[in-house]
Amino acid sequence: MNATVIHECYHTLVFRRRMSPTDSRLKLVEFLRDPRTSFLNLTKATSLFAMQLATKINLGGRDSLIIGCYLHGGVPEIYSHDEDLVKLRKVSLKGKQTRILDPIK
Repeated sequence: MNATVIHECYHTLVFRRRMSPTDSRLKLVEFLRDPRTSFLNLTKATSLFAMQLATKINLGGRDSLIIGCYLHGGVPEIYSHDEDLVKLRKVSLKGKQTRILDPIK
């Protein structure tokens, strides 16, 4: 997990799913505090890596930051229901590779 995804989840829960901001925050805090949840911090190196990824495969800022963070952190598979990301299937940069899978299909 990373900060960008957590905040995108919050946005979706509150503004698309119409869950209360308090309930949304509580659910996400519970998820983050779960010992099984790994959290990849965003660093300057991760940002630079993500910008290279964005220019290589023409990604937007948030999408490149999300994928770049996982790719830079060595995450072998990303689960997303975002059709544009799932279409990519595999992403690689600087000898690192990850697959993007839709967990719902």
